[in-house]
This record gives sequence, structure tokens and C-alpha cells, in this order.
Amino acid sequence: MLAHIIILVATVATYNFAPYQWGVTTKEAFVQRSSLALEVARKNMTGSVWGGPDLESLVLLGAIYAPCMRRDRQLYTAIEADRKCEADQSGCCIRRDKSGCYQAPSSSVCPVSPWVYNNTVTNTSVRAVCGTSPYTCIEPNKVLNPSWNSASISDWPICSQAVNVSTPSYLSCELTGRPCCVGLQAKCLLTTLEHCSFLGGHYHSEAFLCSQVDCLSAVCGLLPFTAKDNPDQWYRLGLSLFIHAGVLHLILTLLFDVFILWVIELKLGWLRTSFVYIFSGIGGNIISAIFVPYYPQVGPGASIFGIVANIFVFVGSEYPYWKKRRRALPILCCVLGIFFVLGILFPFLDNWAHFGGFLFGFVLSWIVIQMKPFEEDEVEGRQIKLTDKYKKEFVDFYTKRNCCKRGMTGVSMVILPVLFAVCLAWFYAGQENWYGFIYLNCVPYTSSFCLDYGLELESRNLY
Repeated sequence: MLAHIIILVATVATYNFAPYQWGVTTKEAFVQRSSLALEVARKNMTGSVWGGPDLESLVLLGAIYAPCMRRDRQLYTAIEADRKCEADQSGCCIRRDKSGCYQAPSSSVCPVSPWVYNNTVTNTSVRAVCGTSPYTCIEPNKVLNPSWNSASISDWPICSQAVNVSTPSYLSCELTGRPCCVGLQAKCLLTTLEHCSFLGGHYHSEAFLCSQVDCLSAVCGLLPFTAKDNPDQWYRLGLSLFIHAGVLHLILTLLFDVFILWVIELKLGWLRTSFVYIFSGIGGNIISAIFVPYYPQVGPGASIFGIVANIFVFVGSEYPYWKKRRRALPILCCVLGIFFVLGILFPFLDNWAHFGGFLFGFVLSWIVIQMKPFEEDEVEGRQIKLTDKYKKEFVDFYTKRNCCKRGMTGVSMVILPVLFAVCLAWFYAGQENWYGFIYLNCVPYTSSFCLDYGLELESRNLY
């Protein structure tokens, strides 16, 4: 409980509060672009209904976000298409007054200035890239770095030191556009620092091309990927359980901890409770990342539903002889139904994480369930005279129940690793979009209400 509070305080102190709003708003401003002209720039702003930081900040903190955890086929297909377009079609756009130049994606973006696609340096034809060339770069040297010999400029390294030359013009002009990584889906454009700051992007002043920077690594933060274009932040599955989207989110978690979780902990002990809480949360997060890959999710929602599943198992196993708790199962079913409906109506509640947490929590609960003999105080308060006949019936019931529990424990210990293995294989190898299931997480009242909430990629056109 204390850890949740400390983490949220540190979060809002570092990243501040996002605007309190539901949905997306558009902000406009005049900014200087790479062409040095003032243009109207627009950016979409997402707020927070929970009273906390925005989605980009949550990803940096450790939210569940599939592109940071695996090489997402759909996203990297789009990234490779962007790089191929830059390698095949871009050229250096030089202002007529020689006041600056920038790498334009095509001649149509540079309609009134010289646009250089190829040029000749030392009698060798090379692609024109504003500010850099294999023949002027000292560090890394062309001889020592074979990447310079590639026919594709997307393979060229970043030149940190170069020889000053007066010709050709695309090498001597002042560069006015550098790579800027924007948004959660590793989009990149070559623009000014002013424009990049307005978009809330990450400006790479050391690079010349978008293909020279790893935008997804900048989006994800935390520990660097083991290799470029190989996201492997699997630890988000557990880390996100201790992060909250805002103050309201934290309050709801604390209410559950105070009124429900501590009762379960008294019954099971802290070790068993932690086992169910953490691993049901991890399992639920895997399910969420499978069905909602492009929408960041944080919080212990999956863990909470794992604990609810534990209550189901406890009440169900005690149900036949506990008359005072005969209303417990219907009440629990109603609570689950209400949360499921709320998850459909409000897209910021993740039904898939809740469903996954309940599924894993149900299996885990049979592993940690307690085996205990019959005790006379178990029927205290029941209007049953504990005669020898009734006592024998209770002893027989407890014996049979414990045998059933042992059987379910054995089955669950087999199912649990299989369930984890299937879900992980599905997440890493499957990577299918389940369009028919989107309505289980959000009902689109309007054409823009759900915004596909994490199912499809956004448009990559930033120009």
C-alpha cells in the first residue's frame, strides 16, 4: 500500500498532471518548420480521467505496451516502410538564398528550392544527404566502418566529426531539420527543435536521418533494448502492477486493499496472497497485451480480479455447509457483471486484463488453498446441535472436501505453466489483431469514441 502511494507521488512530481479530460483534443500553434517558414502545426492531446500523467509518461514509467516488449510485426512493417521511403525517395532541399537545408521526403515537399537527389563527390556517385557523406566524415571513418559502403542511406552511421567543405552545396549548407521522434508508435520526421518541442517529441540533434535513430527505444525508456529494433522489456508485465494512472486510480486500489485484501491476507498469509496477487496480475497483463497491444495499461486491476477469483474459490469450496454465505456467490457474480459492463462502456477500463487476472487467479487459488481438518468452532453460530451424528457428517464432508481440494491443486499445478506458456507464445508468435473482440472492451457510440483503443496503428503522416 505504501509502495503504491510513494510511486504515484514520485510519478506526478516527475511528469506532472495531464489535462483532466476524456478523449482527444487538438492544439494549434505557429511554429518554424525545416523550410524556415512559419506554419500552423497541430497536435492531438490525450488527457487523463484518473488525474495523473499522460500515456507517454506512463510508458516511460513501465506501463504494459506491446511494442516495447516484442518486435511487433505490424509496427515494424510500418517503420521499415518509412525507412525505405526515406532511402529511396528523400533528397536534400536547399533554400535558394543558401540560408539552410533539410532532408525532404520527396521533391513535392521542396517545390520552390533546389532538391538534390544524387551528387558527385570525388568522381563517385552517392546519394545526397544534407550535412553528411561517406567521403567527408572523419569519425566514423569510411575505411573502418563498412556501413558507409551500403547502397542504402538508411544504413549509414551517424557522423560525429567531418571535414569542412565548400562544395557541394548540400554538404556546406546549415542543417535546419533533424530527426524528431513523436508519439507512442515510433513516428519520425525531420524538423526544427521548436516544432519538435511543440509536438512533445524527442529531438536528435546528433543525427541526420530518421533511420539513424531508434524512436521506439526513446518512447519506451527504462533499460535499453539488447539490440536495435529488438524490444525486449518483458519485465513490464510485473512492473506495471505497481504503477497507477492517477490519484483516482490509486484511491480505488487503496479501498480494495483496506476492505478486502487484508481479509484475504489474514486467511491465506502474506506469502500465499502475494503469490496469487502478483502472478494473476502478470497473467492478466499478458492477456491484455495480446488483445489491446497499442494502448498502454497500468495498475493492479488484473491482480485485484485474481484476488476476487480467490474469494470465489473459497466461497465455492465452503458453500454446501455455510448457510450464511449462500448469498456470497450471487453477489460476487453481480459485482463481476457490473465491472464487465463498465469495462465495455468506458474504454479506459481494461476488460481483458480483468478477465485474464480472474482466469489466472482462479487457477492459482486452487494451488494455495488451505487443507484443514474439521473444527467444532467452524459451526459456531449455526443453529445445529453438534451431536455425534452431525459431527460425523461434518467430518466426512471435510474429508471429502480436502480430497477434492488436493485433486484440484494437482490439476491446477499442471494447468498453470501450460496456461502461461500458451499465452506467452500467443503474445510473441501469434500477433494477430482480434477485431471481433474490440466490443468487449469498448462500444463505439460515435465514429471516434473508441479510437480503436489499442487495436490498430495510427496514421504515420506527420508532414
